[in-house]
Amino acid sequence: MVEIHENDIMSLLNSFHEGICCLTAQGEVQCCNETAQVHWGGEQFIKDTMPSLPAIAQGLAGEEITHELVYVNEQRALLINVKPLYEGTDEVTRLVVISFDASEAVQLERQADAALQILIEATLDTAQVKQIDEALRRVAALLPQLESVDHSIAFRLEDTTLLPIAIFGTGKQKYEAWHSELLAAKLSMENALKRPGSAYLHTLQLAQPVMIDFTD
Repeated sequence: MVEIHENDIMSLLNSFHEGICCLTAQGEVQCCNETAQVHWGGEQFIKDTMPSLPAIAQGLAGEEITHELVYVNEQRALLINVKPLYEGTDEVTRLVVISFDASEAVQLERQADAALQILIEATLDTAQVKQIDEALRRVAALLPQLESVDHSIAFRLEDTTLLPIAIFGTGKQKYEAWHSELLAAKLSMENALKRPGSAYLHTLQLAQPVMIDFTD
C-alpha cells in the first residue's frame, strides 16, 4: 500500500482553483487550501467564521448544501457547497466546504439592479415633462448615483451640432476641468456624427445606448 503524506494532500488541494476546506464532525477546521484562504481572508478568519455559518450546521446535520451565497465582507461574495462525509458510518465524520469566488457576478448584479432602479425613477420623473431639455437634465442628474458612473453630461442634438444642457457628477473638479472635459466630449461626438456609418448615428436610429471611451 502506498502511504500518502499530509504534504502530498495539501499540494494536491493547492492545485485546485476552487477553495477547499475540511472540517471535523465538531465543526472545527482541519485544513484549507491556499485558494480558500484567499477567498475567506486568511486561515484565522476561516477558523473564527466558518464554524458559525448556518450552512455548516446544516452540513453537520447531514444536509448537503449546494450553491449557497455567503458574504465574507462588502467586497467578497462566495458560492459554497457543503458535502457531509460518513466514511462507512451512519454519522457525519467530516465536512468538505468548496468555495467559488462570485464577487464579480454579485457586483454586476448589484449594478444592474441599481441601473434598473435609476431607469424606473427616470421614467416616472420625466413621464409628464414636455420640454426635452428638462427631461434630459433630470436623467443626467440621476446617473451619477450609479457606482460605475462618475459624472454625466446631457446634450441635445440639432443636425450634427450638440448643445450642452447640463453636467452632473460626484467629483470635486474645478469649473475649468469640467469645461475642458465638456468641450472635448462635444467635439469628439460632433466629429463622429459627421463620419459615415458613425456609431452615434446608428445609436440615434436604433434608439439604443452606446458606450463611449474618451481616454484615447
